Amino acid sequence: MLTGNEQKINKWRCYFWPIYPKEQKKIISLLIIFFCIAMNYNLLKNLKDSLIMTAPNSSAQVIPFIKVWVMLPMSFVMTYVFTQFANKQSLENVFYSMITLFLICFIFFAVFIYPKREMLFLYKLDHYLQLFLPKGLKGIIIMIKYWPLTFFYLIAELWSNIVLSLLLWGFANSITTIDESKRFYAILGFGANSAGLFSSPLAIYVLSLEYNKALKLGSNSTEQAFYLQIFLILIFGIIAIAIFKYLHLNVLKKTYSVAAQDKKSQDKNHKMSLLNSFQYLFRSKYLMNIAIIVLAYNLSVNLIEVIWKEQLRLQFPHGNDYNIFMSYMTFCTSILATFGSIFVANNLIRKFGWTFCAMITPIVDIITGSIFFLFMFCKQNISNNSFILGLTPLFLSVLFGAAHNCLSRASKYTILDITKEMAFVPLNHEIKIRGKAAIDGVGSRLGKSSGSLFLQLLWIFFPTINLSAPYVAVILFSTAFFWIVSVKKLGNSYKMLINN
Repeated sequence: MLTGNEQKINKWRCYFWPIYPKEQKKIISLLIIFFCIAMNYNLLKNLKDSLIMTAPNSSAQVIPFIKVWVMLPMSFVMTYVFTQFANKQSLENVFYSMITLFLICFIFFAVFIYPKREMLFLYKLDHYLQLFLPKGLKGIIIMIKYWPLTFFYLIAELWSNIVLSLLLWGFANSITTIDESKRFYAILGFGANSAGLFSSPLAIYVLSLEYNKALKLGSNSTEQAFYLQIFLILIFGIIAIAIFKYLHLNVLKKTYSVAAQDKKSQDKNHKMSLLNSFQYLFRSKYLMNIAIIVLAYNLSVNLIEVIWKEQLRLQFPHGNDYNIFMSYMTFCTSILATFGSIFVANNLIRKFGWTFCAMITPIVDIITGSIFFLFMFCKQNISNNSFILGLTPLFLSVLFGAAHNCLSRASKYTILDITKEMAFVPLNHEIKIRGKAAIDGVGSRLGKSSGSLFLQLLWIFFPTINLSAPYVAVILFSTAFFWIVSVKKLGNSYKMLINN
């Protein structure tokens, strides 16, 4: 029988660290891997935006075109590559191969493309296209003109879809039981979310450094900061591979070898292809509801983000200034998400259940999105040279957009990601892998691309971002309705599965 002090210790441990001693090595290794992958995600997220957004005569209108005409087809390609690897190789080898492929791409860009980017920009084609294409298609001109920056945006964005969402969470799902997921996933979310608390100050420090000729990194402080950030990305990628190796050799060796043999015997008769993954998706109402949730989040966030980033570009036209502001915002998001991971997510899910928690993100998105659009509509009647509380209307719109972005993303990292991954756990191995490949590999990208496509169609009739804002708001709230309905349906199905 436990003493009073032991009961008190166990109670607090259950609240903050509900891990059994035999699970310590497993969860700590996963925590470090999640931390390293998320560090790169945060560094790349701000770096890719600052490069393309602050290029001369660029605009936020370029982002939707990249997401539809570059990101979407490449998401299909990379998901296909993943499924082919998964058919022929162990998950361990797939992890090594995919991470290494991305790191090689970053090295290639930094060594061969970035130093010669000015020579590679298509200035003549830019002038030619402007003569024939309407003003609403300005984004596609920028995308083509600055194709080296578009390439970097592509590989940086795919790091989130392929490495973080598909590869890393897919691996966690494959070695986690339903009971463990309730205890592990909030902690893994903490590992990913806390990365922003370190990546942001690190990025701000690097971006604030004066140019040092002795380092021989570029010809100015902006180029120096770029190379230093790429160096950090390579370091964290290598650490993630090393810890992943340790996890398999020292923690999961027996379990993984058995699972791999089982999977290999299953795959002799059931080869996984991208087409089969989508067939599983369309045949399953359960998987379709997960897909709608993922689509809805990415569509709604992408719609507001493009409008907000245009305000941000106007406020911070210099690359380093833009990146520093984004790093501060990432830091604020990480504080909220880390706090939520420690004190909210784990216990909220255990106390109120899956459906209640999954409803939080769409409600946060609706409330913060409404406030942002309300100010955007009012701002059009205010001179940008006037001041409100000592701030210009432009800077206020930046702050309101930043508040939406921080709260929406923190809610996503803290609640949405965890509830989504928990929804995969009760499924059998084959459905879990196939469904996740279709949803995380392509579904999330379809959501972003759908939002981008809506914006492109609107810009044909309303060529400026401000004019299209009211219609974007209508699409946003319509999307939120379907999102909430899918959460309710999935919650009922999930409850039935875990109770069987």
